[in-house]
Amino acid sequence: MARIDAGEYGYCESCGVEIGLRRLEARPTATLCIDCKTLEEKREKQMAQD
Repeated sequence: MARIDAGEYGYCESCGVEIGLRRLEARPTATLCIDCKTLEEKREKQMAQD
């Protein structure tokens, strides 16, 4: 709710790009755009392998 009040809802916390409507419909709590989320998941996977 704070993100909505601040006018930040729907924008990526990492890069500031607008999060796609389809992503928000599928996951309203998304805070990262699909590109940043994909990158985050790849980093997590690499960390788990080390």
